[in-house]
Amino acid sequence: MGNFQDYWDIIEKYPVLQGGCVWDWVDQGLAETTSDGRKYWAYGGDYGETGTPSDGNFCINGVVYPDREVKPQTQELGKVYQNIKFLNFDKEQETVDVCNGFFFTDLDNYDFYYTIHEAGKEIVNESFHISVEPGRTETVYLKNIPRGANDTKNITIEFYAKNRFNEPFLPIGSVIAREQMEIHPFNKTNITLQYPAVIEKTGERKQLTLLGHDFKVIFDKRSGMLVSYIYKETEYIHNEQGMRPFFWRAPTDNDYGASLPQKLSVWKEASYQDIKASGFSVSKKKTYMEVKCSYYYKQTGARCLCK
Repeated sequence: MGNFQDYWDIIEKYPVLQGGCVWDWVDQGLAETTSDGRKYWAYGGDYGETGTPSDGNFCINGVVYPDREVKPQTQELGKVYQNIKFLNFDKEQETVDVCNGFFFTDLDNYDFYYTIHEAGKEIVNESFHISVEPGRTETVYLKNIPRGANDTKNITIEFYAKNRFNEPFLPIGSVIAREQMEIHPFNKTNITLQYPAVIEKTGERKQLTLLGHDFKVIFDKRSGMLVSYIYKETEYIHNEQGMRPFFWRAPTDNDYGASLPQKLSVWKEASYQDIKASGFSVSKKKTYMEVKCSYYYKQTGARCLCK
């Protein structure tokens, strides 16, 4: 069975193994369609005129969609709750520690494999078998770990565990644990500038346009916002609304209980105000172009530097 004192030592060292509680398992919504025929999930606040009573807390905040289809939150929850952990990856020693967080299940019930990707392209696919008692951790020796770094591409390793036998709700081959780690990170400070961006000379004084290999970006000098990003003739900024500083999120019940929406209301006001940048500038660095500006928020007395 294994020494459970060792198990609790692991719990204290890696608090993520302690788990948590899901409040809403399923989104509470009804299927509706837009005027152009696209389906979406509506909640209470989508019905009736402004001011119609609606319980805004119970809406589209579950782990699965109303029809029980998988959503990104489902994948995230599975990652947080997984009972197998891949820890302490050492690219020099070519090892990784596999931790069994189950109480009663040995890891010989699972198949393990890992893939290595260079700039998203798979270059290595290997598997291994390991038997680890509940609450124990074992070191696995790997092979084909790239030794040299690539100046223009990041290299990552992904570990996976799949069940070898059919389990309730889980057919053979279901991924029940996964982890991604870096082998060689992409570091822009160590590369040579292959396609330097240039400033487009136009008569438009309110905008800054940068041109590069297969891309074009436009900044609004007044707001400091990125209003257009075109890569290979595809526009990725909708309605000229690019990234901007934002300090507010939807309050939770706990927030309301502590009166935080009232106490911190100035940050909501700051987030939604019409922004005006100061100190807008562009400069050429060794390997990139830097656009920089700052914002002052009179509600809070805070200043934000963006670059």
